[in-house]
Amino acid sequence: MAVVVTLACFAQSSVAAPSATGSKPSVEEVFNNMQNELMCLCGCNSMLKKCPHINCGFAIPERKEILSQLKSGKSKDEVITYLVEKHGEQILSAPTKKGFNLVGYATPFIAIVLVGSLVGKTVSRWVRRGTEASLNTSAASTSRKDNVDKDLAERLKKELADFDD
Repeated sequence: MAVVVTLACFAQSSVAAPSATGSKPSVEEVFNNMQNELMCLCGCNSMLKKCPHINCGFAIPERKEILSQLKSGKSKDEVITYLVEKHGEQILSAPTKKGFNLVGYATPFIAIVLVGSLVGKTVSRWVRRGTEASLNTSAASTSRKDNVDKDLAERLKKELADFDD
């Protein structure tokens, strides 16, 4: 269930929200959404929209270029494809959900399942060993008590017999 919710959140975050009127989003809305999906490559490790440098040598020209391409009629996907060809996949704030990048999305869930099953098996072994050990200990102590009781009973009989004589 958690996997479905997580995947739904990823899918929902990658879709541009339509404007309040329900029509096609404006160029400015698409531009603002795109800035959250792209990284600034100046070295600040921030998204393009939140680059902390006032006169960033990468973010400012890149924003102008993206806005001009959107205003010229290119779609969001065309602009992103252009930027990936120009700068590589490191411009994307999240890896694409294709090919080998799917490993990055699937690995945490697989690791949780594997570690959980490993912990479960280990705990069940510990419980089983503890139960077997307690059974073996109680059986050994019972047989030892029986032997000790028999020895004491024989000794008591012998001493009582000697006492009577």
